[in-house]
Amino acid sequence: MDTKSLLAALKATKFKKDQRQEWERRIQETFEAQRELIFVMLHGIYCDPASGEEARLNAIAICESFSNDLSPRTRSALVDRHQDYKAKGDEARQKASLQFFETLGQLSLLSEAEVHSIFTSASRKLLSVHNGWDNFHNEPPFADRLLKLSRKNRVPETAQATFVEAVVTAATGNSYGVSNAASPSYNEMVKSFSPNEVKLMLDLPKASTLVASRINSNRGCEKRFRSLIALVDAKTVPTASKSLYAKWVPKA
Repeated sequence: MDTKSLLAALKATKFKKDQRQEWERRIQETFEAQRELIFVMLHGIYCDPASGEEARLNAIAICESFSNDLSPRTRSALVDRHQDYKAKGDEARQKASLQFFETLGQLSLLSEAEVHSIFTSASRKLLSVHNGWDNFHNEPPFADRLLKLSRKNRVPETAQATFVEAVVTAATGNSYGVSNAASPSYNEMVKSFSPNEVKLMLDLPKASTLVASRINSNRGCEKRFRSLIALVDAKTVPTASKSLYAKWVPKA
């Protein structure tokens, strides 16, 4: 396949669906070594601060279509390029590269420390917005970002406490209520909590946290917390947390 033609097409205009599918078909028909070069090129375009927005959007759209079918060699080459940005101290490209791996749901290819940082940063931003001015209006995009991040990528165990506290605090709300537009994102994340995340959630009311204070002093917050517990699959509750689960789950 002529990569120069692809490069020119990427820069021309944002792909329509049929244009993107045609390029995906052409890439699919190439041999593995060439596909590796193409994906590394697309990664480079996405990470280049000088790239136009159309080129970046086209590049990530094509890569996202192949995210589950990248060969081991291609994944290795992409990680090598990412590490090269880090080694050179190229912060702009490194940040864009993190976004690239996040969008593709391939954060597991990066170091545990980087993935930890991405999750804790997104969680703290949500919590900061939740505790800020006009939070009910401002929360949805931050909740949606964290949902997409957790939907595509495993939350590192080291980041789970920060992640769970942010989600549960925002979902429990305050004395004025909760962000209705953000609630579906919170509910989906709670439903997907791992057993350890469920344990962390059940431990929150007895910890020295903002959400604990709200649950123990405000009837509305307590009720919303109980409703969140009801979303948890009982089969995911660790044995050591069964008594806390029974305490907080709403009675039928």
